[in-house]
Order: sequence, then C-alpha cells, then structure tokens
Amino acid sequence: MSLNCAGGLLEAAREVKQYQPDILLLQESPSRGAVQQLAGELYGEEGGWAHGLDASIIARGSVQPYPLSRDEKIFLTHARVTLTGGKPMEVISLRLSPPTVRADLWSPDCWRQHAEVRRLHYEQFQMVVRRIEQIHPETPLIVGGDFNMPPGEAPLRLLQKRLQDSFRIAGAGWGSTITNEYPFHRIDQIWLSPHLRPLRVRAYRTQHSDHRLVVCDALQ
Repeated sequence: MSLNCAGGLLEAAREVKQYQPDILLLQESPSRGAVQQLAGELYGEEGGWAHGLDASIIARGSVQPYPLSRDEKIFLTHARVTLTGGKPMEVISLRLSPPTVRADLWSPDCWRQHAEVRRLHYEQFQMVVRRIEQIHPETPLIVGGDFNMPPGEAPLRLLQKRLQDSFRIAGAGWGSTITNEYPFHRIDQIWLSPHLRPLRVRAYRTQHSDHRLVVCDALQ
C-alpha cells in the first residue's frame, strides 16, 4: 500500500489498518516515533520500519534501511524488506518535488517554474535509477509513493527498464488519487519488477488525507 499522510498525520496513516497491508509506503510521513508506533499496531513484534524525512516504510517482517546521500534523504527511503516467511526484496518509498500550481499560463515565469520542477523530477528519478542499477537483477523490487506527476510523463520512462506500472497491468476502477474528494490525477503509484505479479490495484477514498490510498495485491 502507498499513502500520502497529509503533512504527517498519524490518523491518516492509521486508515490503512482495515486493508491489512504486508508492506506500507508512507509519504509526508508521520514522525519517527509515530512510524514505530504504527508498525507495532499493525504487526506487533513482527513489525519492521524505516523512517525518512518525507517517506517511510513499514512491513510485516524485517526492514533494513540503506544509507542515503543528503539529496536522497529529502525525498526517499530505501530498505531491504524480508516479509515473515518470505524472500528478501528491495523497497523504495518516495515523494518527488511538488508540482507548480499556477493558472497564469501567459506568464513566462509560470513556464520557468514548470520547467524547473521537471528538471528536479529528472534529477530525482536519476538518483532512484542509480540505486536500482546496484540491485541484483533477480531481486524483487518495489518503487512506490507520491510521484507528483501523472502516468505518461517523460521522467517516468527512466523506470521502465526494470519496472512496470502495476495499475496499467491490474488496475481496477478510476485509479486517480489527487484530490481525495475530486480525483483527477493518478500521482500516487506503485511500480513493480517482473518478479512480482500484480493481481489487482485500486485507489480508495480516505478520511484524513487529501490523497486517496493505493492498494496493490501482488504475488511474488
């Protein structure tokens, strides 16, 4: 599952309980203590977690975070996750730089800001890809979170060498995640390596976040 927690609200993160996820990716993450607390509430002593400045990972099993550069810490968390009774996999939770929201399309400054955000997204995805390239090709891999761009945007092509958009394969329903009340863009996404077969992917309305949450059922 993946969920943007609307500025770090634990109440938003707790909404995932009814879906009983094995792996949870959080963005606009709650505090370190809150993430640890939620891991215990979800999985008891089996719960593992890795907290980041903006993105966190919680799982039913072992979670071993990797060290990050200063630039990476701003938007991602990367960990080796071994579910209870399962095989190790690599998991990256991320939240890319927010988009520019402006209506003055006649202004050159508006387009300069859009171009700057696109440049940042390329740089951030390039950092993600460099991490992916260090992962053994036979290792299952999950990259998910708040991409802050809809499907089909050019920076997403950087992921396609090793990953596939799970919703394009097994999506059900509308799928868009922002805003929660009136979803018009699918910016919250879960991408999987071919070792993981998506069975069903769906976005669900939330109560405490401005994003819908994404649930991806997959087989390893």
